[in-house]
Amino acid sequence: MTNPTPAGKDELYAYDGLSRLTVAIAGGVSPETAARAHDAQASLATHYGDKQHLHGMLDSDMAGMTKLGDAEKAAMWQKGVRDEILDRYANAQTSTNQDHRDEMMGEIAHTIADLRSPPHVSRENGSEGPITRVSDYQAQDHDKHRSWEHLEKADVKDLDKALARAVKAKDAKAATIIKAALQARQDTVALIRMANRGASPQEIAKWLVEGQKAPLRMSDKGVKVGGSDARYRHQAKDREMGGVISSP
Repeated sequence: MTNPTPAGKDELYAYDGLSRLTVAIAGGVSPETAARAHDAQASLATHYGDKQHLHGMLDSDMAGMTKLGDAEKAAMWQKGVRDEILDRYANAQTSTNQDHRDEMMGEIAHTIADLRSPPHVSRENGSEGPITRVSDYQAQDHDKHRSWEHLEKADVKDLDKALARAVKAKDAKAATIIKAALQARQDTVALIRMANRGASPQEIAKWLVEGQKAPLRMSDKGVKVGGSDARYRHQAKDREMGGVISSP
């Protein structure tokens, strides 16, 4: 695979979500290329339907699986995300079309970055540790969701300095978001480097789950599937699997 085309600064500043932002920061595919796969129908499926795992969140079709426990659902979700990533990676590695390769890598990087986004998954040790919760977008206030992914233009220019400013100002929310962006950037850089040297799908699969900071590592203490952390929760409901209302 040839080296991905770095995104320009103007392109970078056009996006404030962690996903496309970290792709650009990492010098990966351009946001425009990565976004081509997300037309209106795909956007509905990935935010409200059976493809929400592409954003590291709970799929709508899993919400009705009331006979399954969280452990079973968490394993199904993890496998679904892993398989989608590996399928796109195989497509990217075997394609002879550069635009198609870039598109596939952009989709993977989007998912990888969303796996560090605080409203998407909860983790041990902030954004670094194993996953403790897979969140349900429908249980969340969407404005709150967006606010916990927003990065100011000045922060984007230098995330390390931005984190130092947030810590000095005792701005816990900003520090949380910036730490997530830093971890997402680290994951994206690692992904692109592996792709550029032709890593096998088996190597990517191991990278996804092995190690305490692995993007798809699940907590040994158990994973809650559905609902939302109180910081992002919709005031009217906290929908767990099957529509049961409960606290995290």
